[in-house]
Amino acid sequence: MKKFTWILLLICPFILAANVGIIPTPQQVEIGGQHVNLSARTDIELAGDPQNLNKGLEILSEALAAADGGGKTISLILEKSGDFSIENLSPEQLSEAYSLDITPEKILIRSGSDKGLFYGLMSLTQLVKASVDGRIPTLRILDYPDMAWRGISDDFSRGQVSTM
Repeated sequence: MKKFTWILLLICPFILAANVGIIPTPQQVEIGGQHVNLSARTDIELAGDPQNLNKGLEILSEALAAADGGGKTISLILEKSGDFSIENLSPEQLSEAYSLDITPEKILIRSGSDKGLFYGLMSLTQLVKASVDGRIPTLRILDYPDMAWRGISDDFSRGQVSTM
């Protein structure tokens, strides 16, 4: 029993460090040792002509206003880049992939598509909402879907139904 307790105590910090509070859990997360204070004064810069991000930017702006952490003004750069790629991904998976880099100087979200940029914005929004006064860790996230098609079954009224 003591051995099990020690193993559990050794593993828990790594599990907690990997969980940054983003749903669905990103494929890769590297947490830095610093923090950034975000506020409603965050400058947003668009690169590569992304389209249809108004709703995502609105949701992020509301989260930033609610979590106003003061501090210096930081730039959020949304970059849609045709050369964004990740090895061994299908085109469908790559269309939803993004990278999110948070440093003390800037926040950079890169993707090859508007969908990927939107998912990056939503991950950043979740970090802001989970933060205390807009204080979020410096980190790097690389995320993409495991499968091209996703779905859930929420038919709980009839229980499990046979497929015969």
